[in-house]
Amino acid sequence: MLESVDYDRRFESACKTAQAMYQEHGHAVPVILAFKGGDMIGACDLRPVMDKREIAAKVMAEHMRETGTDAYVFISEAWSAKVTKDEMETDTVPKVMPRDRPDRVEVLYVQMETKDFSRARSYGISKGQVLGVWDDIDSRKQEGVNMGGIWSGLLK
Repeated sequence: MLESVDYDRRFESACKTAQAMYQEHGHAVPVILAFKGGDMIGACDLRPVMDKREIAAKVMAEHMRETGTDAYVFISEAWSAKVTKDEMETDTVPKVMPRDRPDRVEVLYVQMETKDFSRARSYGISKGQVLGVWDDIDSRKQEGVNMGGIWSGLLK
């Protein structure tokens, strides 16, 4: 298995690629990049399957197991909203999807998962411009991190 330093370098590269794609085209294609050893072994444009994501995620997870994928990167655009520490501690997190919250922000989302850790970073975006880091999560540094989402946990 690769050292996490190599995964970190891959993650940073994926973040730069996602930002460049967004700034050049004004949008990010939802995509999964699969890695084995040090090599990228596949890329999947998710646009054709977004209306059947649950089934597609199950098929993708099975394919990753069959091919020995040891890491993958998911890139997409999404809505995000911050949760305060008080909301987390008192379990008063709003029970509404970020897309339905008035304080939502559109983000460019990049997530890497391996069998050992998850890392995600989102960037605020607006009108074809990347505004800066919105959130940065690394399960190796933050206990109890759960990335959630249909495209998470495909290597489990």
